[in-house]
Amino acid sequence: MKHYVFTDLSSHFLRTARERFADEPWVHKMSFATVDITAPLADQLGGAEHDGYDVVLAATMAHNSIDVDALLREVGVLLAPGGVVVLIETIVEHAQSLTTMPFALSMPDGSGPPARTDVRAGSHRTYLTAHEWTAAMVRAGLRPCVDLPRNGHPLEAFSQRLLVAARPDTPTTHAETHDR
Repeated sequence: MKHYVFTDLSSHFLRTARERFADEPWVHKMSFATVDITAPLADQLGGAEHDGYDVVLAATMAHNSIDVDALLREVGVLLAPGGVVVLIETIVEHAQSLTTMPFALSMPDGSGPPARTDVRAGSHRTYLTAHEWTAAMVRAGLRPCVDLPRNGHPLEAFSQRLLVAARPDTPTTHAETHDR
């Protein structure tokens, strides 16, 4: 039986989702969970209790991870063979989003965003470029298959990308992934 897990970092949006989907005929196949992407995902989502996720969708949140390589490796483990991770991510540092994002990511003690340990380490960057996202997917053992909008497309001006990567049906080595 297919099952959908709706996650967020706050209970507010989970409550909103429960209300929104309450009358849907498939709601009995849905569960709701708060997820902290700085903690092991499998521990929070019961990774051993299922055969893997067919799709993991993360809209404008994966950049909040302190290490996107580690996050994508964890997601790769949670995916079923052939499963996909779908990311919608901002890829350009814009003044409009940066006026609020560092505050939203700040630690509860007010010390600012946590130090990054990925390609953003030692910088004040919030977002990864599209190339950095696809490279992180490859390092995580995933096969990038979608990066939209294409360069030159009018939607490129919005600086958001749809990035999709698949977990191979069979494991590949790090070297094999780079040869493709």
